[in-house]
Amino acid sequence: MADQYVSPGLFSKHLQVLRKEGYETVSLDQMLAFENGKRIVITFDDGYESFYTAALPLLKQASMSATVFLVSSCIGKTNRWDEAKGDVTERLMSKEQILDAARQGISFGGHSMTHPDLRFCDDAMAAREISACRIDLQEMLQIPIDWFCYPYGKHAEREHELAKNAGYKGACGTAKGGNTPSTNVYSLRRINVRASTFPAYLRHKLRSATVL
Repeated sequence: MADQYVSPGLFSKHLQVLRKEGYETVSLDQMLAFENGKRIVITFDDGYESFYTAALPLLKQASMSATVFLVSSCIGKTNRWDEAKGDVTERLMSKEQILDAARQGISFGGHSMTHPDLRFCDDAMAAREISACRIDLQEMLQIPIDWFCYPYGKHAEREHELAKNAGYKGACGTAKGGNTPSTNVYSLRRINVRASTFPAYLRHKLRSATVL
């Protein structure tokens, strides 16, 4: 997982790239209006506490927003799905941190109940992971949970239908690229950013994603 960690210093440079390229950060609802202008959604999966302690202050400083996808059964706990594979333990945001971030303009979505690879779940389990996540988060946080992100980015038509049936407006995977009005709203593409995504490479990714 080491290549997934973006340091605060590098993240700050990423935000500078977005500003220099003329991007406005918006919510998923706002992006899918496809109004004129360069609009982008910054997304974070899993809800690590480091988002609250490190990324949020930088977003605030840059007057930018983001969307964070939460694993509903692990609020205030740790990344059990990674621990099970022998990976490093990370704290996840608490309810109080999530609500404080929401007050500061951060949007939240669902990322399943326990973070399984949905491809290996039977229909009933997959439906529960997707729908109960939304129900539990909305009950716990009392904020809208209208968007979903597939764990590990893995999804197919079944998962699209389950997300739609659960009441989500749409869902993200990890397919690379930008989105247009013709993109399946339950299979939204994203631009992957890693520790190796230096500013010039991010600029290249942004420009490539707009050529669809």
